[in-house]
Amino acid sequence: MVGELPAAPKRSESRPQRKRAAFGVRIAAAKTPGQKVSAAASFLASALAELPAARADQVAGHTVEQLKNLAEQLLKEASA
Repeated sequence: MVGELPAAPKRSESRPQRKRAAFGVRIAAAKTPGQKVSAAASFLASALAELPAARADQVAGHTVEQLKNLAEQLLKEASA
């Protein structure tokens, strides 16, 4: 109907929007590289909470391995 307000997002649709908005606020407020990484990790953790446990565990394992490898690479770079 003309002039009618759009329906409010369903609860399941608004949760991802809220998570994205919260990430936007945290990343904008982040002042250091560590704070930026922390904001991204928090956003990822909130997304993982939405997945079935087996998939969340799979993604977490892959992510942890990637982060560990990156940290090792940076430590080598810093000590060179």
